[in-house]
Amino acid sequence: MPQSSPMKHQRSLIVVLLVLLSCGFLATSLVSYYTALNSIRDGIINTELPLTSDNVYSEIQKDLVRPILISSMMSRDTYVRDWVIAGEQDAEQITRYLREVQEHYGTVTSFFVSEKTLTYYQAKGILKRVKKMSRATLGITVCGFHADSDTHSTHIRTVIPR
Repeated sequence: MPQSSPMKHQRSLIVVLLVLLSCGFLATSLVSYYTALNSIRDGIINTELPLTSDNVYSEIQKDLVRPILISSMMSRDTYVRDWVIAGEQDAEQITRYLREVQEHYGTVTSFFVSEKTLTYYQAKGILKRVKKMSRATLGITVCGFHADSDTHSTHIRTVIPR
């Protein structure tokens, strides 16, 4: 029996060491996990999200600035203003103008809607006649581009989507 006692102590010591090592590895793993979690969360919040929002803002701005500049150019074009003031007699003239704008600026389409005659002109010709609806009926604010109300007809609305 005296020989089993040292074996018992040795086995107890091994079990205690295994438990201590397991607890140490578990504690180290948990501390590493939570440290990495906090580090990644801080990196996303403080670095990645601001960069992503800046990129989204830049893309939206890039997609909007060009069509607005083209629209502004069309609203200032004396040819368009004179054509509308003259009564929109020849639809082929504005169609050719819109086709040239579309080809020159590489847009998907170009169009002009006359508030005066409610005609929707497109680069391929007259698309349709639009109905005049009140702002209350539409539930929206009627939009258009007028750079200067003194020099531009209130009957002209130009928009060129990309």
